[in-house]
Amino acid sequence: MNMQSEVSASIESEYLIGKELGRGGFGVIRLCTDKRNGQQMACKTILKDNKGKEQNEVQIMQKLSDHMNVVKLHKVYEDKCFLHIVMEFCSGGTLLDAMKRELPQNGCYKEYEAAKIMKALTIAIKNCHAIEVVHRDIKPENILLTCDGQLRLADFGLSLHCPKGEKLSGGVGSLFYVAPEMLLGTYTTKVDVWAAGVILHVLLSGMLPFDGSNEDILQGIQRYEQLDFCAAEWRSVSWSAKDLLSKMLCKDVEKRLSASEVLRHQWIKFYTDYVKMPRKQKDHIHIDFSKIPKKEKKQKSPLHISKSG
Repeated sequence: MNMQSEVSASIESEYLIGKELGRGGFGVIRLCTDKRNGQQMACKTILKDNKGKEQNEVQIMQKLSDHMNVVKLHKVYEDKCFLHIVMEFCSGGTLLDAMKRELPQNGCYKEYEAAKIMKALTIAIKNCHAIEVVHRDIKPENILLTCDGQLRLADFGLSLHCPKGEKLSGGVGSLFYVAPEMLLGTYTTKVDVWAAGVILHVLLSGMLPFDGSNEDILQGIQRYEQLDFCAAEWRSVSWSAKDLLSKMLCKDVEKRLSASEVLRHQWIKFYTDYVKMPRKQKDHIHIDFSKIPKKEKKQKSPLHISKSG
């Protein structure tokens, strides 16, 4: 059956189905409008299979729908061949869209901007891990922005339940953001922290840590030991930012930070909490200012981010 033309009668009775917003290996997303109040939503239509894997995405979204920085689930329709997931419409596009606008112009994001994005993303990841869910496909294309710039983590098609202390197997996701242990066989929820670290690397430098052909990327990940900050694009990046990045992109899974630890890192706390505090409250907070740049310089490093499939 042609997914592009198939829409269930039940969803058509309540929504006007509009233009296509995007598509991937698991379905197509269209704009839809609630006939009752005119509210715009996004509808993801998934072809059902015999194993019912698509129900896993719905169940995870139901658990996460009330959590901060996660796309909100509104309603689910089901017909003979398709599942239609009606969710929050984020008119601000994807983080990838925003990065493609920002990076060619400025080379990188300012640290306070990168910290704001990283905090919101990590809160979403922490909420996933709190209910023992690993996303497994963290990438800029799956991070949406609302009309006022709020971040929403989306696309839970590859997500799985991962009880604490257990490990998963099976490599999935986009190669640019895949953690080393996923290539070796078994892994935990910390693969999401690695992927977020790759995004932070791009925000701060304008470049992916591993790029090129699939073979080049695989070899780069396999040979990777630690980040090298000697290149010119890192000269104006603070020690604290590089410290966090090194701990998120740590090859040793046991030493890699958890989502909660990322949120407690002084770089995140400085740019998202401390700078907003009233002066009286700041007197009671210890920040090592020697590790925070007094002034950030704009960098003009080349845009080097590839869209992954």
